[in-house]
Amino acid sequence: MEAYAKAGADVLFIESPESEAEMARIGKAFRSAAGRQHGAGRRTPVLTPAGATGVGLPHALFPINGLWLRRWR
Repeated sequence: MEAYAKAGADVLFIESPESEAEMARIGKAFRSAAGRQHGAGRRTPVLTPAGATGVGLPHALFPINGLWLRRWR
């Protein structure tokens, strides 16, 4: 991630941080462009928007939510 940040990447994507403390370390190290992924059964803790902003990772992907919504229609 450091190499991509130095090269000017607009977004850095974090795959499977396993704790809120780990997400906070990542958010502090890469303040401007870090994001995380959430999905059912994943290792990453699901945070509220305020909690995610608090650890420095306000941007999130929810990759399977659309699949669940379609299933329920």
